[in-house]
Amino acid sequence: NIVRSVEYSVDGKLTDVEKATAYFEATAIFKGAYVARTSSAFYVAVELDKPAKDYLNQNILVEVYTDSPRMTSANTKTYNGTELTKKVGFRFSINMKTYPVRKRGSFFAAMGDNTWVLQANPFKTAVDEVVEFEIPYDIIGVKSGETFNVFVVVSVDGKDQVVPTEGVAIRTPSMISGNVIAKFVDKVGDDYGFGTYTYPKDPAFAPYKGLWDITEVTVLENEDAYVFAIKFAEMTNPWASPKGFSHQLVNIYLDTKDGGRTDTYKEGARVQFKEPWDYFIKIAGWPDYGQVFATADGKEITEAITYEADPADKVIYIVVFKKFLDIQKGIKAYILSMSQDGFGTDHIRAVTPNASQWTLGGYPSDSKDYAPWVLDIVAPEGYTQEEMLKSYIPDQAYATLIPVVIK
Repeated sequence: NIVRSVEYSVDGKLTDVEKATAYFEATAIFKGAYVARTSSAFYVAVELDKPAKDYLNQNILVEVYTDSPRMTSANTKTYNGTELTKKVGFRFSINMKTYPVRKRGSFFAAMGDNTWVLQANPFKTAVDEVVEFEIPYDIIGVKSGETFNVFVVVSVDGKDQVVPTEGVAIRTPSMISGNVIAKFVDKVGDDYGFGTYTYPKDPAFAPYKGLWDITEVTVLENEDAYVFAIKFAEMTNPWASPKGFSHQLVNIYLDTKDGGRTDTYKEGARVQFKEPWDYFIKIAGWPDYGQVFATADGKEITEAITYEADPADKVIYIVVFKKFLDIQKGIKAYILSMSQDGFGTDHIRAVTPNASQWTLGGYPSDSKDYAPWVLDIVAPEGYTQEEMLKSYIPDQAYATLIPVVIK
């Protein structure tokens, strides 16, 4: 009974593809549960003894409980007091009585005393023929290659049925692996654009150095994907992003074939590219706007990438799945580091002539807004970051960047 990776849709309907994974049989109203995984989330479909929608407005809870290698507190019992065989840190609940009005599930964190506190993180649910959950690994703090346990619970009038009683172990796909195909070492202390940019003044930007400073990029290749491991001099999370880093905003442009674009995917970075790009990747600490994969013609495919961070090692891992790439002539890449601002143009923090609480300083006012907002790049051999970022022409042209060769 293996938890497999399957393609699914959270629509309340169960397909043969969604059934091609582990199934745990139950009894009475609770018929059974399917459990599957992907690279970024796990999926649970709960079958009842008749279409799930027929139980709407009734006193029934359909719930998923999990542990996590990083849970900070744990409970031993369900909401209704049923003892579980393993401690759990998280509870995902659909209340069938209120679902017709609320149209969403609720997420709770364990307090350590068998009580639960409501959290704000959203997750996908659907109720129709079956009850479905899609729960991102980020919410429970599980990373690539780690194992956690899941219990599925259906409660009728306060009485629980737990399946499976010992829990089901899910191991997330180990995507952060492969052969090294490229490695770039970047100068330390150069997150200053072309040399003049300074840090904002708010305490959130402490230690006022290194937050946007790429020190090393390693590119791995495995059977399914390319992995960009981008190491920074510093990594902090004062705003509690779900990915574990607050400040970094990474843009990667890939050139894999003839044609493409030489301008940025969206306005904001204020640079252009010598060789046309075919694919754009954007990464920030908040996946709702910081997980973007787009083709040069504007088609966005969120599932083409996944990513995670190791704040202790100050590394962001970006996994790009091969099946979404058309590689005809090798891979070249532009790798850009900027300051994340949830309210900025394409979420890029502004650089102004003088640093303020929330803006960087050192911007040349005589550039007529043509100097870049890029703070660090990976420069190819024979070129420097400073000369490329200063290649703008005031009031005429953005700075022109040159790619590095990946393979």
